Amino acid sequence: AVAPLVGASPALIPVLLGERWSDSSDALALAAVAFLLSLPVAVVASAYIYAHGHVRAVLGSALAEAAIWIALALALLPSLGVTAAGLAAIPARLTGAVMLGRLLSSLSGAKIVRPIVPATFAGLVGCAAGWATSTHLGTDLPSVVAGTAAGLLTYVVLVWATDRSLLRQALEMIQFSLQAARSPARGPTALNVPVGSSGPRQP
Repeated sequence: AVAPLVGASPALIPVLLGERWSDSSDALALAAVAFLLSLPVAVVASAYIYAHGHVRAVLGSALAEAAIWIALALALLPSLGVTAAGLAAIPARLTGAVMLGRLLSSLSGAKIVRPIVPATFAGLVGCAAGWATSTHLGTDLPSVVAGTAAGLLTYVVLVWATDRSLLRQALEMIQFSLQAARSPARGPTALNVPVGSSGPRQP
């Protein structure tokens, strides 16, 4: 979702809010990139660390993120304007992800960097491709569509080339979600999921 959002943002903000808000598209794109870089680690690590009772560690990472974001945003605000908020989010979110990731590795012994590299790389390239497309075409609805399509297509192609299992997992999750949304009944039997299973059956 991040690559299409960033790809469309140079045209999306002016189309939705008007040209006077166009400068905020940079802040939106940078904030989205910050989440792209940090979220794969932060979400998994937070859940695992919570489960092991290290609540203070999660709170500490959140406070560190907030402190870094506020300090950098205020420092950059005079020169960059609203863009400072998005730019400051990148080191702030990365700091929190590193703090949680190191604790997760020490608790579980898991190697968490290498598995997320293909998807993260594909996301960054997709963001760049979509951004370049919508910036080149201008600030109108066709540019929004083209930037979104370019970002999404680039991401999918790169993930397919580097790690096809990610796409298969994504399709399985989408299929499971659609099945759940269509089913009027509740419970595991409505979704053809065995009791005690956490997701769709693997082939």
